[in-house]
Amino acid sequence: MGDMRRINDRVRAQVPVRLEDEGVDGMTLDLSPTGLFMVTDARLAAGQTIRFSIEFENSADPNGLLYLECFGEVVRVESTDGKTGVGIRIGESHLERRDRRSQAERRRSARPERRRPWDPRTPEPEQQAKVA
Repeated sequence: MGDMRRINDRVRAQVPVRLEDEGVDGMTLDLSPTGLFMVTDARLAAGQTIRFSIEFENSADPNGLLYLECFGEVVRVESTDGKTGVGIRIGESHLERRDRRSQAERRRSARPERRRPWDPRTPEPEQQAKVA
C-alpha cells in the first residue's frame, strides 16, 4: 500500500454535523479541509457517499451562522464509546452564510431539494472535458 500521510493537519474540534439524507446528527472529533472524523448514531458503511452540513458560529455577525454543505465518502467506520465513529473524505463543499431566523424557518419547512450525490469515482465536469 502507498504512503498514507495526510496532506492537511486535522484540528481537534467538536462541531455539530447534520447528515442530510439520514436525518441524523453527529459531532466531529476532528476535522481538516479534506476530511473529518465524527461520532453518530447513523448506520453508515465504508464507500457510501453522503451529504452533510456543518454549522459554525459567525463571530462577525451575531445573528448569522456559517454552513459548510458537503458531499463526501465514508472511508472508515468503527465503534467508539458505544457510538459509531465515521471517517469521511470531503469531495465537494460550499460555504454559505445564513441568518439565524431564516435557518429556524428552514428547519421547520420541508427538506431542501436533493442534489446529485457526489461520486468519488466520477470526474468533475471540467475533468470530463479534458478526458474527451
